[in-house]
Amino acid sequence: MPGQSDRNTIDPAIHNAANTARFRANTPDVRVDISGADYEKIERDVCSEIFDIGKSSLGAMAGYACTKLFSDPFGVICRGDHLLARD
Repeated sequence: MPGQSDRNTIDPAIHNAANTARFRANTPDVRVDISGADYEKIERDVCSEIFDIGKSSLGAMAGYACTKLFSDPFGVICRGDHLLARD
């Protein structure tokens, strides 16, 4: 379903326009920026204090707290006649 992954990964409190307005009104001192980046950029930006929080598939970084948010099953999609489809 299009957009389904967004609903699972973005905090529902900031998911749609109405909730965003309410979130901003209730927490005027909090700014939320959501962007995609590879884990190296996320690590650099957290370490250099550009961001306070980063979400990545990596484990813990030395000197930083790491909390597992959720587990995401991962698989391979291929044609039925591909070698990997035999397993």
